[in-house]
Amino acid sequence: MSKPYIAIVDDDSAFASYLRTFLSLRGYEARCYTRGDELLAAMKQTEAPDAVLLDVMMPGLDGMATLRALKATRPEAQVIMLSGRNQASTIVEAVRAGATDYVVKPDDPEGLGEIALDVAIKNAIEKTRLVSELSELRQQLKSVNETQAKLHDATGSLVSALKAPAVRGRWGEMQLRRVVELAGMLDHCDFDEQTTLAGVDGRLRPDMIVHLPGGRRIVVDAKTPLGAYLEAREAPDDQTRVFEEFVQLKQTSDVQGTGLGLPISRRLAELLGGSLNVTSVVGEGSRFALRLPPRPPEAVTLSERELSAGAHEPVG
Repeated sequence: MSKPYIAIVDDDSAFASYLRTFLSLRGYEARCYTRGDELLAAMKQTEAPDAVLLDVMMPGLDGMATLRALKATRPEAQVIMLSGRNQASTIVEAVRAGATDYVVKPDDPEGLGEIALDVAIKNAIEKTRLVSELSELRQQLKSVNETQAKLHDATGSLVSALKAPAVRGRWGEMQLRRVVELAGMLDHCDFDEQTTLAGVDGRLRPDMIVHLPGGRRIVVDAKTPLGAYLEAREAPDDQTRVFEEFVQLKQTSDVQGTGLGLPISRRLAELLGGSLNVTSVVGEGSRFALRLPPRPPEAVTLSERELSAGAHEPVG
């Protein structure tokens, strides 16, 4: 693992040398620059530092001007401003310009200034690491979104293709061939594909002819009824999908259904002039409501009318 890289920008060579030693003892790599424009030029050609120690008072391009120029080109740069004086106005100006921290140059015998500088450097390096990880995460999310978009387009193309009868027929033929091959049957020995036969209604071309002992044959024509399945998959929610044919939602028991019970029940209810609907509440389950209209008078059978009339006739 490489050492964190700290850039020192200070026109005071003695203090810059002190900072280099200070950083080296703490496991940092340090590079010194005497002017702000030197740092800006170097950052165009070399890697960005993990943190910058920038003196406020320098000849030429001073610390504040260097900070603004640096933030304009590298907004993610973590800059710690250094000054021999603790002036509130300068601190506010530096923070507004984008400085990560403001530290008074260490010169106290107790070493409190060095502690404050050490803490500021650690915080700046941690922010650099977090910014780098966030950038990588955004790049990964962008890649995932692009992959998902491509997968969505490919899935849409596949669904469109499966809606075409010719494609569904070819897919069904492939699945039929896999079934007989898994059963241990051999092509041109146990079965033939796409063989033309002469039938009562003319020439026929079944998908497969299975040869049986005694010269008998089974003619197979593969069908792929994917229409109902695709419509069910495109339904917006489970409450809509549950009434589509062949749809099986999450199993709640060991009994394997066919996915036809509810579609048939709804169809019967509609034929009788009623309805079958479902409402679901998270944590409470689903409730099905079957509504049927009362039987109209004309639906009464003749025998019932006779019985009804006979009940009111006087007995002779």
